[in-house]
Amino acid sequence: MSAASGADRVWVNRMPERSRKAIDFLTYLAKNLPEDQAKQIFTEKDVRPLVEALVLGSRDDSSLPRQLSLAGMFIEMGANLTRRLKEDRLGGNIDVTVKDAQKVLIAAKMANLKR
Repeated sequence: MSAASGADRVWVNRMPERSRKAIDFLTYLAKNLPEDQAKQIFTEKDVRPLVEALVLGSRDDSSLPRQLSLAGMFIEMGANLTRRLKEDRLGGNIDVTVKDAQKVLIAAKMANLKR
């Protein structure tokens, strides 16, 4: 094998560690940046592609339990966040949204039970 393929293998083998470090760094920023700076980085426009890749990225059914688990986690976090709202700001038909969220949570719980 060539030296490049060895270097490629090393790079690929270090990817999980590097990814965890990147996630740790972003987590640190999200927790510690002042809001005026955080709102420039953590926007729906910028974060949506990552979340979509995590939750919807694979069409392989073997990834469905992981995807459902992540979707359920996001829904639970969103539900916890709504407790902070003092007035209705969501707009739209919240009943439909809640029912859809419940379906995802149930599917995520069922996927975890099957493991």
